Amino acid sequence: MAKIIELQPAPDDALHRRARQLVEAGELDEAFELVQKILTDDPNDAHALVICAEALKKAKKLPLAYSLAQRATVLKPERAETWGAFGHAAQQLWRLDEALSAYRKAQQRSRTPGQQALYANNIASVHLDAGRFKAAEAPAREAMALDPNDSSPRHNL
Repeated sequence: MAKIIELQPAPDDALHRRARQLVEAGELDEAFELVQKILTDDPNDAHALVICAEALKKAKKLPLAYSLAQRATVLKPERAETWGAFGHAAQQLWRLDEALSAYRKAQQRSRTPGQQALYANNIASVHLDAGRFKAAEAPAREAMALDPNDSSPRHNL
């Protein structure tokens, strides 16, 4: 799920990049230390909040991940990644209507076909979680068309 934290820091911001790498590697304690440094300087850094939400999700602290990701959407509503992080946290908490809405917003704000495919597949996943199998078909096919190399949409279909 590393794709969720694609929100790009300023080019010279090694702390954000390193925190992302640590989360992706599962080194959560070190990631939290770096994110805390970033948030101490700027508690409203949406990118750091998304990174922290992803780390919290991996640490099975879903309500906290949900709250931080939701805050990131308030700070950077124009960014797909904030909505994707919020959607994933909401889905993990079985707040499926919120997840569906967030993934749709993420897809609308996507900048690349890869992001569009990711969020279309996430929409399909929410429909599957809700037992709406027919509704999952169109977004799964859309994701397959956008990123034919990703096996997740085929699995969902």
